[in-house]
Amino acid sequence: MQFVAPPSEAAPDFLVSVVLAGDVDGAHYREILQELARRLGRAFQFWEILLAVPEAGAEETSTLVASLKGIANLRILRVSAAGSFYRRRLAGATEAIGEVVLLSTFDEIDTIDVARLARDVYLSNGIFALTRQQGGTRVLAPFAAALGTLSGYRVDHRDALTIGFPRSALENILARPDAEILLRFEPLSGIFTFNRVPLVGGKEPPRRRWNDWRHRIGLVGDMMVSASPRILRIVAFVSLSVAGIAVFYAFYAALVWLLKADVAPGWLTTSLLQSLTVLFLGISISAISVGLVRMFDLLSNEGRYAIVDEVISVDLIGSIKTMNVDFVAGDPAPLPARREEVDPG
Repeated sequence: MQFVAPPSEAAPDFLVSVVLAGDVDGAHYREILQELARRLGRAFQFWEILLAVPEAGAEETSTLVASLKGIANLRILRVSAAGSFYRRRLAGATEAIGEVVLLSTFDEIDTIDVARLARDVYLSNGIFALTRQQGGTRVLAPFAAALGTLSGYRVDHRDALTIGFPRSALENILARPDAEILLRFEPLSGIFTFNRVPLVGGKEPPRRRWNDWRHRIGLVGDMMVSASPRILRIVAFVSLSVAGIAVFYAFYAALVWLLKADVAPGWLTTSLLQSLTVLFLGISISAISVGLVRMFDLLSNEGRYAIVDEVISVDLIGSIKTMNVDFVAGDPAPLPARREEVDPG
């Protein structure tokens, strides 16, 4: 990887990684990447662009490499074709080495101020999620918000696809099983807080195309899977409530049989069998649901602690400008003579 010499107005020395996921088809995408490389080169000394594309054949890959040849600091990642758009974003975020990692798309990257966003993320050490002034499809907004709440994420139809992460927060997110969703939505638990700001560049990106619906459908499926622990908790509570109702119904049947003389033959036996069946099913489903929730908690380490931030930190090597190299004017001073060991005897 080559590094462009920093201009006089360059930002402090930190590595910026910009991750783009999607299909690259046509000269328009090459122009976007070239312009992005020029903007990063003018603003930063250390930077890289990661392009996560679906896996293709050898001929298609050679054509892609040839079409993007000459773009500085460009890394191309071939991701399994079976992976969705958000899985390609996850692959790019995993391979990024920057202290600041920006996830974006071709539709949005040329409408934002990348340098300002990267500086804000680096200086505040926080996650920045860009939002639109106007949302997209408002018809599905209530459904998306309800599904997000059930899954434990804040879903807003005005959220853009561009998000900036500092290295510390990104490492914590990548270690979680729901990293694919956390790279898109803010968790309601508060373990990761997204700073929502208007689009930095002041321009609205184009509306999403209709062929992006397949990305959304895949994300909805992942969110429904992520909501399974909460759904199982609800199922466990409802099943236990039904089991309690079955017990009350058994007492009711016995009380009616004792107080009324004209009870139909076999009614008490049928009622007790029904209540016992419902009681068994309710307790069984509740126990199975609780056990599955416990397995989810063990696999996802939900019960363990999570460090959100370090309030006071120690800079051990920041004050040493030349690291382990000393520049001395003139001849170096002689090394001190070795001290003779004294024999105590």
